[in-house]
Amino acid sequence: MAETAIYLALRRIGIALGREKTTALGHEQGERSVRGAVSIFLNAFGKKLFAAMLEELSVTTGAELQGRMRRIESELLMIHCFLAQMETRYDNNQVLQSWIGEARKLGCLVEQTMDEYIVRILHIQGEGVGKRLLDVPSFALASRRLAAQLKEIEVELEHLSKMKKRWVQVDSQISLPVFSIHSYATNDDPASYNAMREELIRLLDREEQGLSVIAVCGQPGSGKTHLVRDVYQRVRKDFDCAAWITLSQCASTDDAFLKRTIRELKIDDIVNDSATAQESGSYALMKDLNNKKFLLVFDDVRVPDAVRKACHTFFNHNMGSRIIIITRMPRVASASDCTMEAEFHTPSSSSEPAAPLVPGKTRPKKRKSAAQKTSNLQNDHGPSGRWPASKKHSDIQDLESMELTCLRSDHAFSLFCTKAFERPSDCPDFPQKKRSDCPEELYEASWKIISMCDQLPQAIVSIGASLYLKQKTQSVWNEMVEQIRRIKNSKSSLNEIQKVLYVSYNNLPMHLKNCLLYCSIFPAGHLLLPERLLRLWIAEGFIEKQGSSQPEEIAYSYTIELIRWGFLQVMDRDELGRVASCTMPIVVHELAVSISQKEGFGVACHGVKLAEMDANVRCLFMSKYPEDIGSLTDFPYLRTFIASDDAALPLPSLPASLPSKHKYLTVLELQGSQLKELPDDIGYRLFNLRYLGLRNTKVRQLPYSMHRLYSLQTLDLKWSKIQKLPGWIGGLTRLRHLFADNLIDRRQATFPYFTSLKAPKGLKHLKELQTLETVQTSTSFEKNVDKLTQLTSLSIGNLEGRACKTLFASLSKLSSLSSLMVSACDNKEDLRFQTLSADHLKRFVVRGRLTDKTFQSPIFMSEKLQSLELSWCNLWEDSLMLLSTKLCNLVSLSLHRVSGINQLVFQRDSFAKLRRLVLREINAVNELDIQDGSLGSLELLHVESLASLDKLENIRDLTKINSVRELYFPKLVALQRGSDNKGRSGTSSPM
Repeated sequence: MAETAIYLALRRIGIALGREKTTALGHEQGERSVRGAVSIFLNAFGKKLFAAMLEELSVTTGAELQGRMRRIESELLMIHCFLAQMETRYDNNQVLQSWIGEARKLGCLVEQTMDEYIVRILHIQGEGVGKRLLDVPSFALASRRLAAQLKEIEVELEHLSKMKKRWVQVDSQISLPVFSIHSYATNDDPASYNAMREELIRLLDREEQGLSVIAVCGQPGSGKTHLVRDVYQRVRKDFDCAAWITLSQCASTDDAFLKRTIRELKIDDIVNDSATAQESGSYALMKDLNNKKFLLVFDDVRVPDAVRKACHTFFNHNMGSRIIIITRMPRVASASDCTMEAEFHTPSSSSEPAAPLVPGKTRPKKRKSAAQKTSNLQNDHGPSGRWPASKKHSDIQDLESMELTCLRSDHAFSLFCTKAFERPSDCPDFPQKKRSDCPEELYEASWKIISMCDQLPQAIVSIGASLYLKQKTQSVWNEMVEQIRRIKNSKSSLNEIQKVLYVSYNNLPMHLKNCLLYCSIFPAGHLLLPERLLRLWIAEGFIEKQGSSQPEEIAYSYTIELIRWGFLQVMDRDELGRVASCTMPIVVHELAVSISQKEGFGVACHGVKLAEMDANVRCLFMSKYPEDIGSLTDFPYLRTFIASDDAALPLPSLPASLPSKHKYLTVLELQGSQLKELPDDIGYRLFNLRYLGLRNTKVRQLPYSMHRLYSLQTLDLKWSKIQKLPGWIGGLTRLRHLFADNLIDRRQATFPYFTSLKAPKGLKHLKELQTLETVQTSTSFEKNVDKLTQLTSLSIGNLEGRACKTLFASLSKLSSLSSLMVSACDNKEDLRFQTLSADHLKRFVVRGRLTDKTFQSPIFMSEKLQSLELSWCNLWEDSLMLLSTKLCNLVSLSLHRVSGINQLVFQRDSFAKLRRLVLREINAVNELDIQDGSLGSLELLHVESLASLDKLENIRDLTKINSVRELYFPKLVALQRGSDNKGRSGTSSPM
């Protein structure tokens, strides 16, 4: 964490000096505010009375403080450059590592000192003239204290410099280029990828009705998860239900395995309702999936026993279900091939390893005759004896395995050139380049790099991305060869691919290193949500200012950069095509965790005692509640504290050590806990808090002391028990994201399914507010909401028809507003949109009745609108035609519980750009007609709970529907299955 600590200390000094004006104010502004207050008072009451105040204020001048800050900044900058150039060959230099540890502590001290002073400046700026006057003595005292602290830090820096000269010996010339990159992502794959994908799809689409298990095996970095994830997204539409379970998140117990599977399948209620011992988790799963065709993927399987658990739970099934097991360990893949046999008879004594396969090929299986299968079932229960003798396993078909090895040479070279030389395919704004092969002078070095990557796609993508914007010269390419050679020859505990990835990591800019390590504190396979990540990164200070761009935009670009480097993998995109969720590949996560632990950046607590962990970390993630929670007092540099739902659940109140011993804490995330109240003095003790997450907690009231959280940027109260937003929230002028509503019905079956909170009058002072969800309107809010000029996302509930005109006229003035949700006070309240002309709006959600001229309103003619959701709305027979004609750039359309129509007809050439269509709970609709030429760009179709759609012939253009890449249409599956059964019944020969 030394490099991170120094980097963030430099950032805080820059803020204290006033360089980042949008983030904080410098000493000059604070001093000017105090002097201004004194001057006003002097003019009113005479100069002699308060002349001493100005003399006291000038004891420590701003110039002196700034001079010390700049000298410290210069020293820290040199230390930061030195640390950035360190290479892995010095990892075992204990003297150097001790010196780096001292540098880290000093960096943390500087950051804490600057944070305390910055908050003081913000406090002064937030007070009125009278209070500023009263603050003159304390401001002067704070200035003196800061001067003394800075003087002490200068002494420590000098001592650190002398220690380095005296004890630390490194090469005189060390070079490791650091450069910035653009936020572009590519989806290019070698030619063999399509073949592997089609082969896996073939294995899943076989006609066998019994349960099939497919094992995908390969060494780390071979692209196993990427391949299966791609196929999973494509074929899940053919199954009644599907789930992805990362077993590295589970403990090695059956209960943990079942709990994780149940959670992903969203059948918790079945387990909770089980009152007897017989209805265990296993029984609940089989009961729920009994008549369903399911697809389960178990990722990162490392013990053969996990394969047994999967087969044991789901074996008695005849619906054509499939289980995919992803593993890096051949013995696990072998277990998937022999599990059903090994549990019933003694396996073959042959231990000859299977020959490696060409990517895209499956290991040939020996087909068993019915007699052989019966014979197997009649044998004994196998070594473990865990299978009941009465179980019949004839429903399990042949078990397959696919092995991914390294890429063929030509495919590896193609992938490398794609990443290192070519223009990304989805970056239209990037300067055009012709498709080019590797320059001749770089040919030899490129092949050396590919060979050192062992021709593994994960390593090639990462190294290629790091070379993409480097100079295309022999010296630069040869330097990369030397970096890889040095680390591969080192005695590091990393495996071969992780050593290559570490070279790529070293070439990352510092801000991306911090963001990557921050992701690693979450468990392996954890679903990372960029919208949440960016707020955490901003709170931690990882986001560097770039022109006029907002921090959220910059943070999102960091996510895209990490995806391009291969350090994050896209899992899902939202309706507008932005990354909605991503994960860190297992091999990358293991590398990042090792770096994070070594550098003291962050650590995850999985139930072990805190006393046994490194206490000098910056970030702490808790997946299980430790028994010695009081040991948090021993974490002096803690900045982020995040508790998962499981860890936070038994947390009735904040650990006493948090507010009392961690006053520099910036992130406190307690989502899903049983927390009922916050300490009354939390605003005084956690003065540096920038992110407070209380989502889905039982907190009912916010302490008044929170009005002093001047640095607070994110306040998440969503689904908590808070019924009213306090008026003092308007004083939190740095607030950027405010989430506040209460959930009534998680299934959204009632109107409304949530309650919104009344907007306090002070909201108009939140000039930096970007997200506001969900508030009720008032006369004051309707007139003043246009003062929230930075607002990008707004959700309004309990809206009355009378307020529409004024409110929408004000919202039309917000040029930054891109997402708007409005919900009526009840399902009979008419909403009028005539005054809403937000040409900048991209996403619009409406819940409530519409007037007959709604679709003639300006908002429903906007060329900028891309996503529209209509819920509990009344429609007309020509509504779809009008929407298609007027909203020509719509890419996402969602209709939920709409009324007034019994036919959904998508006419020829309608909705040409629509990529996503969701139809939910429209019970009156009895016909769905997608005419030829309509929905030409459709990629996702979700049709759920259309109760009156009970005939297959009423669903037209089945070819078009079935060709959609992501399809969820349970009714269609049921009707087709019923039709097939009737067909087979009708053609069966008489007995």
